[in-house]
Amino acid sequence: MEGATRAKVSMPGFNATSKRWRWLISLLLAALFAYGLSRQKLPLLPAWSSFSWSHVWAFSAGASAWFGAHVMRTLRWRWLMRPLQPLTWSQLIALAWPAFVLVLLLPLRLGEFARPWLTRQHYKLPFSAVLATVMIERLIDACLASWVLALALWGLSLPDTMAWRGVQRLAPWLALLFALLWLILMGGLVTYARWQGTIKRWLVRRNWGGKLVSADLLEGFWQGFRVCLKPKLLLMCWFESALYWGLHAMGIWLLVQGCHIDLSVLQALAMSGLLALGLLLPAGPGLLGAFQAVVYLALSIQLDADALRQEGAWVVFLLYAMQLTVVVIPGIWVWLKSKHPAQFSSSGSPDYIPLE
Repeated sequence: MEGATRAKVSMPGFNATSKRWRWLISLLLAALFAYGLSRQKLPLLPAWSSFSWSHVWAFSAGASAWFGAHVMRTLRWRWLMRPLQPLTWSQLIALAWPAFVLVLLLPLRLGEFARPWLTRQHYKLPFSAVLATVMIERLIDACLASWVLALALWGLSLPDTMAWRGVQRLAPWLALLFALLWLILMGGLVTYARWQGTIKRWLVRRNWGGKLVSADLLEGFWQGFRVCLKPKLLLMCWFESALYWGLHAMGIWLLVQGCHIDLSVLQALAMSGLLALGLLLPAGPGLLGAFQAVVYLALSIQLDADALRQEGAWVVFLLYAMQLTVVVIPGIWVWLKSKHPAQFSSSGSPDYIPLE
């Protein structure tokens, strides 16, 4: 009975009353990006007449590095989850890999709710507590990506185009903004830890009480965010996040080099940072259109217009295929290997997720 009850709990953003307009907005976003690419005569698919076996080797090398990044992306979450629920390697995979598929495929980044939802289904942890760990991850990613992008652009000679002039001006401000948000988060947590009871009573008694803020909601977010006050766990998450993005940049460099485009390490870092920041924003299903637009922009550092439409189109296509291969195939495999995909387990020990 308990398992049946939990199985009926829906993930936020998937109720019938709200999903239609979310999908409509996301499809409009995808159409706008596709229209912008067509106006610039930048293809979504390369010319198959220019295919060579070097593209296969480039894809294999890049996908190997990106799979390592995918593994590191999964592993780092254990440090943030440790105060809530220590997770084994198999449990991390069972929760994270199907969720990453939803992050990639669902519109407007609704898939970010998947890990909190799946974890609540199985471990009965507060949804807001697990959501807080995901929010910390996203802020760490935004910090690292913006810092790397700002530093890389500082050392590169950029094309004199309106798009790149905008990126060059915006990048240092984004780096400063995300650093400031991190300091605000840390300062707010230290303040809340010291005067937790007083702040909670003040918030709940205001007009927000029972509407936007409740004692349970505050307690849940506090349980998730308090990992930021544990230096060792937080530093390990930062370190493994840096490894994750380093492998991500390496995968880009290997693929682009394999396509016979001379890409420097700084250009690969700038491309990785730009891709990370661009795809943190809400986009259409499967990031279609947005992904291609960001990669074309990054490649314009090195390639002229004609090269972008020829070999650049192969890089865009292979990177997108690499993203789908590394994220979707392992995620679907784990989902199918689980006995009960919707909740992973309807009986048995609450800290075991079946994978076979």
